[in-house]
Amino acid sequence: MKFFFITISLLSILLGIALTVLPFGYMSLVPLVIAFVLAFLTLKTAENKKEKKFPKFLMILSLIIAVVSYGKTFVIKDEISDDPEFEKLVQQSHEENLKDLKLLIKEKDTTENNPAVDSLNLQLNDLFEKAEGSDKKDQ
Repeated sequence: MKFFFITISLLSILLGIALTVLPFGYMSLVPLVIAFVLAFLTLKTAENKKEKKFPKFLMILSLIIAVVSYGKTFVIKDEISDDPEFEKLVQQSHEENLKDLKLLIKEKDTTENNPAVDSLNLQLNDLFEKAEGSDKKDQ
């Protein structure tokens, strides 16, 4: 039973460390509380001093990680910020795509009447109109 409690306590501590590092907030406290309780139960069932050292270590470790996890939620704020450079790159890419579409439509006029080419040209015209419509909405 002691081995089971210690094993589950160690796994809970490892899970708590992983959840502390990742942006899960207070979720990391759940496995750490479980680890603390199991280490405490192991400590209470220990018969001599040698058997009490490792459960004490697990309890202290789980408390330290819990404090770090709790403190991390106040110190580090997870927020999404706007990146104007990325937005500018997206806009430039969009404009380049529109230019390419215009070139394809101009090339359409020079090609001979082919049903497959006409179908493709109709699809390109639809895409071009949708892209111009979305540009007007964005502005």
